[in-house]
Amino acid sequence: MQAIFEKLTKPDDACVLLSEENLIGTSRDILLPKIYPDLETNLRAIRTLVHNNDYIIFIAIRNFKDIIPSAYSQMVREGKIQKGFLDDVSRSILINGRTWKDFITRLFSVIPEDRVRIYRYEDYFYHSQEILSSIAGLNSNEIKFKKILAPASTKSLSAETLVEIENGVQWKTKAQQRKLVAELSRRDTGVKKFRPFSLETESLLDRNYDSDINWIKENYPHTLISFE
Repeated sequence: MQAIFEKLTKPDDACVLLSEENLIGTSRDILLPKIYPDLETNLRAIRTLVHNNDYIIFIAIRNFKDIIPSAYSQMVREGKIQKGFLDDVSRSILINGRTWKDFITRLFSVIPEDRVRIYRYEDYFYHSQEILSSIAGLNSNEIKFKKILAPASTKSLSAETLVEIENGVQWKTKAQQRKLVAELSRRDTGVKKFRPFSLETESLLDRNYDSDINWIKENYPHTLISFE
């Protein structure tokens, strides 16, 4: 991480953009009851590495009913397969809930509010020009950004492919597992969306997400990039 920031903080760089989701944690960290458990440590490292340079941290938040299946799919792509893992996650959600409030509170315990901008991941599909302009420190009409498509390696696997992988990796070595995952991922059609949660759990997560957005609007309105 230090080598990256040393390259980015040269005095002649007027504005440098760094986009890297793993700066605050990994895909698996989203699935834990306390999401991104190393958040504060990683944010302190970032704060130290930017030195006295002016900076803004942009955070995209997403409905947990969608980000959890996506994160699990990424885990599987990386060969970290745990059959039944999401059943435990679902039980935890029904017992303890799952919201962004604690994450944002922890974020602001390290990074000042005026250094943070938050936007809904769902808004990016309709307002990418405005969001990218804000990230670049520009007015929305200064530069026309090209549509950036997600690379195939980050797209969520379909339900049938995930089941095939989970059933197929048993009794295989790690090398055989990686080969099987790579092969099935390449063949993935994405026909059936992976939806591991019950309608009850999805409904709970929808309500929690709406509550999170309203909470941010009420408590940290200047941090939210909103399009209402």
